[in-house]
Amino acid sequence: MNTIINIQNAPTTGNRNPANRDTAVNRARTALRSSALLAALLLSACSDDASGDHDADVHEPDATADVTADTDDQPGDCDPLEAALEALGDNDTAPGAAVDPTCQDGVVSFTLDASVGGIANAPAAAWVYLDVDAFTIVDLTDRDAATSDQWDIAFKRAEIRINSGDSGPGNWMMIAVADTSFDDVAAPDPAAGWRTDSFVDPDDCSIATYGMGEPETAFAQWYTYDFETHGVSAPEGTIFVLYDLATHRAFRLAIDGWAGGVFTARWAQLADEPVCSALPASSTTLR
Repeated sequence: MNTIINIQNAPTTGNRNPANRDTAVNRARTALRSSALLAALLLSACSDDASGDHDADVHEPDATADVTADTDDQPGDCDPLEAALEALGDNDTAPGAAVDPTCQDGVVSFTLDASVGGIANAPAAAWVYLDVDAFTIVDLTDRDAATSDQWDIAFKRAEIRINSGDSGPGNWMMIAVADTSFDDVAAPDPAAGWRTDSFVDPDDCSIATYGMGEPETAFAQWYTYDFETHGVSAPEGTIFVLYDLATHRAFRLAIDGWAGGVFTARWAQLADEPVCSALPASSTTLR
């Protein structure tokens, strides 16, 4: 039987409301017209009182000239999808992407290579998109993944995304549960602070970031950073619980290790149902 978590007032996964965007654009245009007209009137008043001619190189503003010409740069007139791709990357392939899952007692233990050819190659590499039902990598470009429900979790170097919010059209939510273990973690309270990948402001397309400017995804900085070894690891006693609003299934994820973009982790449902029946016969690799 599935673990059911009744999420009330769950965060929406989309921030792309054309009506809100049009309203914001109209307000911006009105404000610009008013400001330009006021400036013109003030300068005109000053010219009537001042003696002598104006400098030939100084031009008074024209209240009707190009007031709305730059509305593409105004708050509200933006495309959150394009903003998300610019922040996350808009690439086609993930070099060396591979996943190798094994299953025992209903728990999938897996190694996933999201090193994408190293740090230097990362800006030009796509994310590694994982389907957790089949536990295979889905061959998607970053642009295709932005509108695809074929993937559930994505990895790139040390970063992790879930298919929700500004990352994709999915319905995943995540919460980090501290002071527990993989065997003992329980379904969190519905009001405990579930997160989605919502990091683009729909009004002006600004990006919420952390660290060195990475987008503030649900996982964000999930790790602790070792300044001596430059390695990352999950905080001790922290298990990540993921919930799919579409299927009402809850899962637990333990990240046991990370080295150079290669994850070792465990995955299982919170319920007693095993997740092994759909596993592939062997690992999957993208090149």
